[in-house]
Amino acid sequence: MLNNQVLGFGHYYKFGQAKQIFEELDGFIRMRLRRYINRNKDSQDRQANLSLTNNTLESIGLKSLTAIYEKYHQQKKHRSVKDKKNKDRTGSKIITINTNSTELNTLYIQQRAIFNQLNQLTGLIEKMNKKLNKISKELERRKQDK
Repeated sequence: MLNNQVLGFGHYYKFGQAKQIFEELDGFIRMRLRRYINRNKDSQDRQANLSLTNNTLESIGLKSLTAIYEKYHQQKKHRSVKDKKNKDRTGSKIITINTNSTELNTLYIQQRAIFNQLNQLTGLIEKMNKKLNKISKELERRKQDK
């Protein structure tokens, strides 16, 4: 069950640049698994926890997010080498887009700032509409009173 969750999560997010996050999540999963195994074992067998190294957990069959990530990116590098060979053979051009991760981060930050400003503006517009409705209702009430 745990492996299914790890595999599903890993394959869903392997396309992004998340190696460090995957490493942190792997560490967290292993820590929680060790704690679970310790709590469900005999309390007298304290040395068993020392034998639960990362390699031991891997040999038991625990899947690793980092391994999924690295395997995908190794295949991706392999594919790009194949593309270059195919380009040389066929003479056709393969279009690649070179983007820097810092450029993407700055674009993302700019988009978030614009989005936040739009949210603030829509909030202000809604407040103005409410005030205008109140004023128009007050004017109608005053006309009726006269």
